[in-house]
Amino acid sequence: RDFTFALLVGTVAGTYSTIYIACTSVLLFEKMRIPKLARKK
Repeated sequence: RDFTFALLVGTVAGTYSTIYIACTSVLLFEKMRIPKLARKK
């Protein structure tokens, strides 16, 4: 029972990390990249 709970908590934490933290990081990276591309033109 305890192991199942630990797996469930890990799955929820991993899903949260992927959806909220990684997506936010990608959006910030894209926001910084766009001005650099505009300067190259």
